[in-house]
Amino acid sequence: MALGLRCRAEQVMDNPADDVVPDPPYHWFCIQFQASANGLAVKFGGTVWLVGSALVRESPRDYDVRVIISERDRLRLFGKVDTELSVNDQWSRAEWLQRTESLKQSRRMSDRYRKNIDVQIQTEEEAKRYVDDPAVRLDSAPDDLMGWPGKP
Repeated sequence: MALGLRCRAEQVMDNPADDVVPDPPYHWFCIQFQASANGLAVKFGGTVWLVGSALVRESPRDYDVRVIISERDRLRLFGKVDTELSVNDQWSRAEWLQRTESLKQSRRMSDRYRKNIDVQIQTEEEAKRYVDDPAVRLDSAPDDLMGWPGKP
């Protein structure tokens, strides 16, 4: 199960006690990125998470932002994945569209925040590979709002 870490601002609101962890390195990124995370959550119908080296390094090379969507939303947004092509290490049209959208959002967010931001759009099934890795929720939408997936 992912750590499900949260930004310090959320911890302080929930627990104003002295045992709140001091500002982790990713704290300011979380605060700065929240509006964009909410936009990504609404655009793709999924939860938005900060993952990767930004959670453990003081000065990360990049910020990995993962948008986790349902298979139903993937089908709606990008079309059906041709599993025969995937077996042969080729991408179907749906996979090309999904990865192209990830690249577009990465470039857009990197330009906006002047940081190297890698946006990864994945289904719940794809995200299960990383279930034991730490993750910090970036969007602030209520989980039950649209039946969104939970932790990666």
